[in-house]
Amino acid sequence: SEVPASVVSALGATLLAGEDEIAQHYAVRAIANIAACDDADADPPNDTSRAAAAAAASAMSVSVGSRLATVENVNALLALAVVARSGTLRDASASAAARLLRRSRSLRVRVAGEKGRLKQLLVALRDAHAAAISARAAPNAAGNTMVPVAVGTEPQQLLLVLVALMSERSSRSRLLRGASTAEERGVARTACRALEAPSPLLRAKGALLLAELCASDVPVRVLSAALEAKALPLLERALRTQTAQPGATRDGYMQAVSVHVLAALQAAGVQLMRAIEHTLSQGRSNSKNNNSNNSNSNSSNNNSGGGGGEDVVLNAGAALCRLLQSPLLQPLGCAPELSTGLAQWLGRTRSPLTIAPNTLAVAAPTDADVDQGLIELTRALISSPAGYASLRDHASAVRPDGLVAALVRLVGAETSADSLAFEAVKLALQLLLVHAAQHDAELDETRAAKATGGSRRESDAYGQSDDLVEESEFTRELERLISEKLVPSLPRVFERAEPLPLYALTLVGTASELCPAVADAAHAHGLGAKVPGLLLAYARDGSVQPATLILLLRLLESPRANRGEMWDAGLAPLLVQLLLMGAATDHLNHNLNHLGAAQGFDGTDGAGGGSALAHASLDVTLDSLHTLLAFIAEPPADTLPEAAAGVLAFWAARSVALLPAAAPLIALCHHADPALATKAARCALLVARMCGEGGHAAAPTEARAAFVEGASGAALRDALERDEPERATVAHTLLALLRVVLPTAAQ
Repeated sequence: SEVPASVVSALGATLLAGEDEIAQHYAVRAIANIAACDDADADPPNDTSRAAAAAAASAMSVSVGSRLATVENVNALLALAVVARSGTLRDASASAAARLLRRSRSLRVRVAGEKGRLKQLLVALRDAHAAAISARAAPNAAGNTMVPVAVGTEPQQLLLVLVALMSERSSRSRLLRGASTAEERGVARTACRALEAPSPLLRAKGALLLAELCASDVPVRVLSAALEAKALPLLERALRTQTAQPGATRDGYMQAVSVHVLAALQAAGVQLMRAIEHTLSQGRSNSKNNNSNNSNSNSSNNNSGGGGGEDVVLNAGAALCRLLQSPLLQPLGCAPELSTGLAQWLGRTRSPLTIAPNTLAVAAPTDADVDQGLIELTRALISSPAGYASLRDHASAVRPDGLVAALVRLVGAETSADSLAFEAVKLALQLLLVHAAQHDAELDETRAAKATGGSRRESDAYGQSDDLVEESEFTRELERLISEKLVPSLPRVFERAEPLPLYALTLVGTASELCPAVADAAHAHGLGAKVPGLLLAYARDGSVQPATLILLLRLLESPRANRGEMWDAGLAPLLVQLLLMGAATDHLNHNLNHLGAAQGFDGTDGAGGGSALAHASLDVTLDSLHTLLAFIAEPPADTLPEAAAGVLAFWAARSVALLPAAAPLIALCHHADPALATKAARCALLVARMCGEGGHAAAPTEARAAFVEGASGAALRDALERDEPERATVAHTLLALLRVVLPTAAQ
């Protein structure tokens, strides 16, 4: 039979303040039981008889449950959940309120829309959480032991109320409408506390709440706050804990929830990408419109897409960064439009931020804030497994509107802070290496007959190099980009704090490997007089980068090179230092370091440990030395006779400074690679011819001491005694060297 209306009224009246708590407890339990009859979470019947009984009970509860599901009853239950002295009554009241809310969508909307509802729930959750922590930390009855605190303990029933109100769009939007920043962060922290709770059910409810934060109608900053509070690592740990349990004890509810929340996070990632791209495109359009407006344009037009758009970029970018980096969400596909928007926004012309009237300037994000957020998003984008697939092709990346081009311009911009420029140059270098590999892959068929081992240079035993660089659209665009946008700004970059100058040089060196003409632009801006000194300082610190040595070689090979200027900037001590580093792993390591120290050079890094050049770097160093020695020995054929005499006199007065290279060059004649050993022998012979009897420098005594005395002499004898067929060229070259420095003895 139908429950009388007086009973329903009596149950509601018992919930009001001032009633006896015992009576309230029974009333709450009755309401919870009635609501549970039609609760979606109720256990399904197992047989026909139970199904019939449940159907009858459900039919009776329809009218009763509907009459109990009122805003007044829910408000009274929530008040009891907060102020009741008994913990059992507080929990039962919150549970009954959650069950009533799940029954009626209209009830959820009305309850969520009441003023201060979100604040009431968050304060209650916070206080209950603190009380639970205090209770667990209190001494037990004996007073001599402590109960361990369960990290993340959260009142389960109050959380159910919040999850119910966040479960669909209409009530969720009413609940979050007008929420303060602290309240939005409170919702995010509540989800994270639930995710680290010991109870599997509570962790599942925390995952559900996180899924609701991914909805498109929830402000991005709420999801961003949850991700900032480590929601993804907590979710990953909760799922890992669930998976590690035996199949019989595994919670099926949590498994279903995990599918739902991961799908919600994936969808949120796509929405964030679209939101960022849309905001960036609006910003570009507004910028163009503002530039075309005359001075009498309405200020409202100038501020469209201003601070609000930048807030979207910052919050959505921060959230998307964490989503892209989460192992749970890989691979998260990235829309190509996102990289396009990043390129165009990072490459924009910087201008002071325009703030709308009646707004606080301190609350508006600055250009630097937006740039930093976009840089972090770019790093996350290209570091994710699917990130590179979403980038445009390598030729487009280095065009003026490409992502690499935008990063390069950001490095050289006067308005870029050191930290921002450093992050930009690292990302540009990372992208350039990838795009260069893509470029090489396209040229593999034409290069196969010329190049081996992936090298772009093939050298004979004399160090003569055949460039394998082939001009293409990519190399033409890259040369134009580096020469016009980065090289002119390098003098200013060199004045900034390390490691920005080192990375900028590495970027230019990487580009010069593909585009030798970059070195011409470097000479045109006076960098030939600065690079040797910088590289010498890096070599002494043990921080030599292979790409910077390629830049050195390109500078020496350039038709615009002023090698005398480079010499005066520290070229000779740089080459000697590099050769000592290259010979640092040789069997004469101790003697060489002793000799180098006596001559003012150091074969160790700044930390005091051995610092050696890799094979490729040593190979480029020998090519650089040979290029210099070949120029000194024979000036260009088009040099006027009177000028040629002056050139020879200039180098004759300076070439003796290369004699400290004799010891490492002779040591390198023992290198395991016969081709590299032959290069070292040829360079040693050129130095001997220049400084020995009859040479331009005419320093036979010094040459003899450098090549045939002490450690160098012992190494020379050892090299001549080696009879491997592949080292025959090394031996013949060293015999020619002896004829130069010891002509009488050799005869």
